Amino acid sequence: MARAFRSLTLALALGSLAFGLGCAATTPAESFSSQASCCQRDDRTIAELIELAREGDPSAAGALRARGPAAHEALLARLDAAVGADRAPLAAALDRVAAQRDADVSRLYWYTDLEEAKRAAAGRGKPILSLRLLGRLDDELSCANSRFFRTTLYPNERVSKALRERFVLHWSSEREAPLVTIDFRDGRKVQRTVTGNSLHYVLDPQGRVLDAIPGLYTPEAFLLALADAEGLYAKTSAGPPGAFEGTVRAHHRARAESLEARWLEELARAGLGGIPAPVPVRAPDPALPPPAAVAMPLAAPKAMVEMPVIRATKLGAVPARLEGAAAAPAKIDDAFEVLAARAQPPAIDATSRALIARKRPMSWTDPAGPRALSAGELDRLIESFERLMKLDAVKNEFRFHATIHAWLADETLELGALNTKVYTELFLTPASDPWLGLVPPEAYTAIDGDGLVE
Repeated sequence: MARAFRSLTLALALGSLAFGLGCAATTPAESFSSQASCCQRDDRTIAELIELAREGDPSAAGALRARGPAAHEALLARLDAAVGADRAPLAAALDRVAAQRDADVSRLYWYTDLEEAKRAAAGRGKPILSLRLLGRLDDELSCANSRFFRTTLYPNERVSKALRERFVLHWSSEREAPLVTIDFRDGRKVQRTVTGNSLHYVLDPQGRVLDAIPGLYTPEAFLLALADAEGLYAKTSAGPPGAFEGTVRAHHRARAESLEARWLEELARAGLGGIPAPVPVRAPDPALPPPAAVAMPLAAPKAMVEMPVIRATKLGAVPARLEGAAAAPAKIDDAFEVLAARAQPPAIDATSRALIARKRPMSWTDPAGPRALSAGELDRLIESFERLMKLDAVKNEFRFHATIHAWLADETLELGALNTKVYTELFLTPASDPWLGLVPPEAYTAIDGDGLVE
């Protein structure tokens, strides 16, 4: 049954989002992969299919996707050589073949079937980097963090090179990203996604968890986390088969202890000694789903975009009687700010800057209406985002990643169990709440049926 709020549409549809190279992975909702393209013989060459894609043939991308990474590389090369009007259809086809929006910039190829990714990883002797997100990586309106990955992380030249050369890439959807449409009733509408979070799992070719990198990091911090997980993969690969669990636990025990020591040392150096290491934020009332207004501020750049919508609509608000319980300790927030200010400046490099500009960020301050940012305004926007990016990286490392290290030091968790713990206990968006904390249980709306339309 389709459901929506009047004037504020929350698209929360769940469903199978996986698509891959095998016929079992296809779904009716796919826009380009079909039973015919993956199960019937197709004698056309990759070069012929690329030319059909250039001409706008919608079936060509599906057929290229079925050919896998080789077709992706050939299409990339053809796009690099294209000029003028040829570029747009080739770039659109590449997004569909790569299973990622803006793939012409990141140059990455993603599996969406984990079994396919495991076979590829085993054949290449590489670990898997598995992204879990809300929505789809090939959709413009996936969750905010995955959009930030696509614009500031994956396009970064060093990150892109590391991902292409050292990992097999895979993504899967936790659920759809809630979509808010603000209708001004005069022809103007603004669409935004709200709530949700994303993370990258590092898996061995058997699909066993090596590490989980939660939320948005700066490119430099992300590369360090990837290198650390690669080191663990090398140890487990070189050791005897029965030593995997012990090696992984020992690694994460050492990382948890190191992070706690680093927290105390860096704060003491900054004159903030005595503040204990952060712990995950808890829901204000364990008997109720975590309100979105508590979950959203856990990620700084996301909160900057999403919290104004939540405050204006009162969706996901914390009941007044629980506001104190939902507040984060002020000293912890001060510590995060200090550590973020001391961090190395993140490198939003030229490639990422060009993609950000291509996305046409707008100025919303002119009475005449939104307009494209000037060069100076774009610089200031990026500088502001970099500050939030550094803050998020510090929070994610000391609060979320430290907790994940502790979990993996204590017990061996398979991917599904760890993912459930992350979304329930860290991101505060449990699968048991279909409304993602966006429906406040105690707010009076004065709308018939609280605005729920069946």
